[in-house]
Order: sequence, then structure tokens, then C-alpha cells
Amino acid sequence: MKKTTQYSKWAAVLLTSALSLTLTAQAFGAPLQAGLKPSWTSASLFTSSVLVPKDAESVIYDVKAVPAKKQVYVHMGQNVPNTTSKTKQLWYVDTLKALDADTGKQNWEYVFHDSKGPYTTAGSSVFNNNGTAYVYQAFSDKTYRLYSVNSSGKLNWVQSLTGPSSISLLKDGSILAASPGAPDSKGIVKTTLTQFDGSGKVSKRQQLPGTLLTAQEDRIILSTSPLVKNSAGIWLDKLNPRLEVYDLSFKSLYSYQVPAGSNIYGDGSPGQMVLKDGTVVLRTNVNGTGNKLQAFNSQGSVLWERSIPGSALTQSTGNGYVVFANGTMTLYDLEKNTATRTFEEEESKYTVIAQTGDGKLSLNLKDNTYLLNPTSLDVILSFNSGSHNPLMTTYGDNAVYVSSADGKLTKLAVKAGK
Repeated sequence: MKKTTQYSKWAAVLLTSALSLTLTAQAFGAPLQAGLKPSWTSASLFTSSVLVPKDAESVIYDVKAVPAKKQVYVHMGQNVPNTTSKTKQLWYVDTLKALDADTGKQNWEYVFHDSKGPYTTAGSSVFNNNGTAYVYQAFSDKTYRLYSVNSSGKLNWVQSLTGPSSISLLKDGSILAASPGAPDSKGIVKTTLTQFDGSGKVSKRQQLPGTLLTAQEDRIILSTSPLVKNSAGIWLDKLNPRLEVYDLSFKSLYSYQVPAGSNIYGDGSPGQMVLKDGTVVLRTNVNGTGNKLQAFNSQGSVLWERSIPGSALTQSTGNGYVVFANGTMTLYDLEKNTATRTFEEEESKYTVIAQTGDGKLSLNLKDNTYLLNPTSLDVILSFNSGSHNPLMTTYGDNAVYVSSADGKLTKLAVKAGK
């Protein structure tokens, strides 16, 4: 998760009543009574130092349960006030920490700021299920690096990048870094795509026209239209760009021109979904008529189109996708509606549908969060999340992990009753 998301502030994301959660569960279609039992609460992960004052703003960006290694990773940053003349930028002491999943005790931490080096100013992370963490860091001296840290907290490798970048973990286990250049006088951008294998070796590097929209599964999608300058002189994305779809060898498979009067940005839900078989599902907002989903096969032919409400939330399930609107979630495969579930509860201010690390779906509504089977929409578990939105909640190893405002992590184990 990037530091710059709208959910970085604690007020919007924290669970303050974690120990009073209740739960009902459903497995294999048969309802079971169950409970969330607190297993442990960690010590505060926020640590003061010479650089970080005791009352500094601290933010947890991402929590990742790694059952295979019996660990829980926390990627976090602690704000450092600009009290020196060395930098005028806001910066963070960025840290990756691993907690023992059985006890909550800290196993190790990896700090990305070198006390003698430049300051860390931005970052994001992705995690492999085998316990390897890949963390991008931007520094105050305008250098950019990609780190691979193993499940013991040791550095596997670090590689330099050409500029500010986004990182993605792809279907073949490789890591893609996309580093866009500055637009030229006509708004044309070229992006350097660098693909690393697990050992840190550069397997491919190529500069391509456009900016990255998404890299999922085995597809890389770029917007190749020039940027548009607004009245304030700021370059903005073209609302109906020309798209270029590549495979993992950076071979262009097909292109698609989004029709005039359509917008692929700003609907608050993933605008591009790539399914496991390479099917691309594109969401567009068509002026005056609402939203539309279109599916493209590997040759770029349109398989189908489907109209959806403009307020709908969408999310890939890997082999299909879901649409949530007006309290009802509908599951689709590539051909038809396969399941429907209606929720009586209202949406929260920040309702989202997300995929958990093990491929399930989570949905947070006004009072409760639901974990759903992605092939049937059966409710695996649901729990009362209080008045705050549980956007910092992760599921794994039959447990829910929640963070609190004082920087503590609590493991709530799923225990089925009689």
C-alpha cells in the first residue's frame, strides 16, 4: 500500500473496539456459531528514537499474514519533523517488522533509512506467500530502490530504479517496476518497465510509450494517449485513452481506444481487472448512461458488455468477478450470474471489496465486516467492527488481525462453537 492513499490517516481506518468483536460463521453451506477469541496483542510497534519524537505521527501502511512462515508482517512509517537543513521534504523512518503469529512477539525489523544516508520519502510493498517482502523506497536524494527481504529479516537483494515507481507481483512470481518519465511538451510519457526474477536479476527492461494503468496476473496495461494540461498548467490523464495490453514478455497483444464520452478513472473501484486466464475486464463510465463492463479475450475481441450502476463496487475473484450495488452482491463467471447475496446493512463511508491473501473476498459495511467464499458468496465469517472502518484488517491462518491507534496489533482467532 502506498503512503499517499486517502486511507493513510488513522481516523479513517482504525478499529478501537477490537476486543469486543462478535462473529457468526458459515462453512460448507451449514451455519456454525463461532467466536473471535483474542490470542494476543503486541506491544506498540511505534518506537521513538533520536530521529522520531515520542508524539510523532505514525502510520501502518500494510499488514500481511504469512501462515507458511507463522509470521505477520507490518509495513509502517514514522514521521520525522523537518528540523534540519538537510531536506525540506516530509520524510519517514520506514520499517518492515515481523511478528510471531503464535505469540505476537517481534521476530525482527528491517529499517530502510540508513542513518548516514538519504531520507526515505515514499514507499510501497508487495508480499509473496512464501514470506518474501518486496519494498519500494524513494529517497530525498532522488534515488529509488527495490528491496527484497526474506522471512528471517535479511536482505536478499536491492536494485536501483530509474525514477519514481510502482511495483507489482505478477503471475509468474516476478516483480515488475514501472517508472514513468516526465511528459514532454506534447504530454507524451514513456515508462521504463523492469522485470526482476526472485533472485533480483533483471530479466527484462524496456521503455514503452504511455503510463501504467495496472499489472495483474499475466497482463500489463498502459495508457498510451498523451496527457492533457489543465488551466493551471498541470498534466492530467486523458479520460478516454488508448490502451495497450502486453504479456509478461512485453509483447503487445492488442490495443483498444476508449470511446469519446467515456471515463476510465475516478469511479472508486478497480477500473481494470485481469482474470487468471488473461481475460481483461474494463470498467468505463459513459456520460449520461452509467457504467459499463467489457471483457476482452487474449486477441482483444470483446466477449461481452454489461451495464452496472455508477455507484457499484467491482472486484475480481480470479476466475470471475463480483458487482455490489444497492445492498446486493452478484457473482459472475465469464458467461453468467452464478450467485447472489443480499445484505440488509447499509454501506459505510468507506465500503470496499478486497481480496484477502488467500483469495477470499472481504466486504466492510456500516457495522460489520464479512469474509465471503469467492465461488459461492457464502459467508465464512462476519464480525462487528464498531464505528470505524476496518481497512487495516487482514485475514489469514484462521485469524483476523486488527491494528489500534496506539500502534498495537491484535490477533483474533476464529474459534467455532458447538
